[in-house]
Amino acid sequence: MRKPAIRRKLHRRRRDPEPAPYLAHVDSPRWVDPPTHSVLVQGWIAVPPGSERDGPYIDTGELRPLDLVPRPEVEAGFGDWQVTGYQTIVAITPETAGGRWSLVFRVDGKEYREALPVDPSTDALDEFHAIKHKKLSRIESLLRCPRPKPDATGEDCHGELRRAGDTTLECTRCGTRYARTDEHFDLLPPDLVAQSGIEHTDNISAWGYDPTAGEIVRGHADGLVLDAGSGFKSTVFEHVVNLEIVSYPSTDVLGVGEHLPFADGAFDAALSLNVLEHVRDPFRCAAEIARVVRPGGKVYASVPFLQPYHGYPHHYYNMTASGLQNLFDGAFEVEQLHAPASAVPIWALSWFLNSYVAGLPGDVAERFRNLKVEELMAPANEYLERDFVTELRASTNIELACGCILVGTRRAG
Repeated sequence: MRKPAIRRKLHRRRRDPEPAPYLAHVDSPRWVDPPTHSVLVQGWIAVPPGSERDGPYIDTGELRPLDLVPRPEVEAGFGDWQVTGYQTIVAITPETAGGRWSLVFRVDGKEYREALPVDPSTDALDEFHAIKHKKLSRIESLLRCPRPKPDATGEDCHGELRRAGDTTLECTRCGTRYARTDEHFDLLPPDLVAQSGIEHTDNISAWGYDPTAGEIVRGHADGLVLDAGSGFKSTVFEHVVNLEIVSYPSTDVLGVGEHLPFADGAFDAALSLNVLEHVRDPFRCAAEIARVVRPGGKVYASVPFLQPYHGYPHHYYNMTASGLQNLFDGAFEVEQLHAPASAVPIWALSWFLNSYVAGLPGDVAERFRNLKVEELMAPANEYLERDFVTELRASTNIELACGCILVGTRRAG
């Protein structure tokens, strides 16, 4: 779940910028999640109007630029300052392990360095490669062909996959071939990519395990856990299979949730964390999760309800608690159904307000910030002509919409 910036804190820091010609914040990495194979470097830098910025860069023994991304939720707290976000996954290599990494900012021709809280090691890298090799060997016999059958049943082939050379797996039923590497199995053919609406995105999905997910991971250390839509993970587990549509270093299997490429009952537990809102068919995804979890196994799923639009690159469905239960209670006995601390209403309110302010012109945004809560509690129709409604950016209206409509004309044929 995205955590919006706290505007008041940013303004307090901004009032006295003399010690340095910029303000910056590192979202990732953090000491709490020591890396084993690669590091997600993510954050932002803000410079005063008129300043020239070059970079930012990361120095791992070799200087390289970071990918730049917009950070509108941070811009909302800085007025006319220039805000630039950055994010890049940086691989740990034998050459970069054991050294100290730093961020490099160049402002108005002068270079500044800030040490990153990361301590990459060759031992951790070797351990990661050993875990990968052992895990891929363990799950290879559980892989099944995900290609839909050519008939009208809607079922997938599910044929066993056998080696057809060092870099290829072949379906024993339909003959489809898939790539096998030392990093992952690629079970995501182009037709499934198109059918599932998968598009390239520069967004990087990354989150850790909350206490409930962590308990499930630890409680099934002797079995297998599927993380369906795992995102980027800086730390990996030998018994957790990371399924993704993106070939992150931590990805074990490239696949899609509507057509899971695994045998029936292959897993002792499955996680679906902040994923089901981003798939075209959450009902089929839930049914596939139920199919690959053995009887008596666990499922843990989290979805948004009152969260704004956040595409990776698409965001199809939010769900009520009843909607989430409806996906799973036919196959699973529901034991918990509630809003955890990471999803209580204040998250929705904070995210909404920060995005709303970011979608307003500067002077309007400042006036909106100074309104009292009770000034916004009249019936909504009383505000429809106010500037903080009429001047809201069109993309923000979609991001935070109370509802959407569709009008269409039936295609011929």
